Amino acid sequence: WHAQASCFAFVVLRNHDDVQPAINELDGRYIGDARVRVTLARPRIRASGGGGGGGRRYFDPNK
Repeated sequence: WHAQASCFAFVVLRNHDDVQPAINELDGRYIGDARVRVTLARPRIRASGGGGGGGRRYFDPNK
């Protein structure tokens, strides 16, 4: 047995209707010797900093 580092990728689809068929088609398939696991990413929620009230907002990867 030989441990290998996990690899990952993100795929962005323009059409929301394409998401579930893509997951169904690719999940469990193999690329070379590696089994592919496909899941839907959810937006991260980050607590706003600084003492008082704050609240939560969605994580914007473009910031």
